[in-house]
Amino acid sequence: MSDYFEIKEEDLLGRIGRLRTRRGWVETPALAPVIDPGRNLVPPSEIVSLGFSLVMTNAYLIKKR
Repeated sequence: MSDYFEIKEEDLLGRIGRLRTRRGWVETPALAPVIDPGRNLVPPSEIVSLGFSLVMTNAYLIKKR
């Protein structure tokens, strides 16, 4: 497929894979919290301790600042 996504298993309901990022691999499907980089309501250490392997943000939130 690509150098950034690797399919591990696939059927009619979906697929399981790995997504490559700058910081390593993330298993998919994955649940990711969406954060506002300007407002750290939850510290990064707590996000990691909750078991999340990635976070997301929105370009609108970044531009708004």
